[in-house]
Amino acid sequence: MVQDDSLAVRACVASTLLGVLKHDRELAVNLFRRLCDTDADLLESPSIERFLYYATRSHFDTVKTVIESMLNCTLPEVVSAGARQACLAALASEEARPLFHLCLSGSAAQRLGAAQVCSTNLQ
Repeated sequence: MVQDDSLAVRACVASTLLGVLKHDRELAVNLFRRLCDTDADLLESPSIERFLYYATRSHFDTVKTVIESMLNCTLPEVVSAGARQACLAALASEEARPLFHLCLSGSAAQRLGAAQVCSTNLQ
């Protein structure tokens, strides 16, 4: 299902992978990477961002390529979502700090995502 032709099916699979993540993080993250090896429209799905939020805590190195793809996307919504996830990951992982700094000085969409995370987590 992670390689289904239907964008809607793949978006639903991202939500399903959250359940898998609770029981087998390695399997879930590997399937997620295969799922995201597709067109940028899927990366706009809220379920993609939600999965990244939980996966970056333990598998940042594995999902880093997905976040980088989001940051380099032509769709501003995807770029902002990628920036949010990069910045959230930087709160928990030193390895994510270079992406955080990239977002702070990057495109308008990257800065927007960084600002959203910084304003929410300022406390």
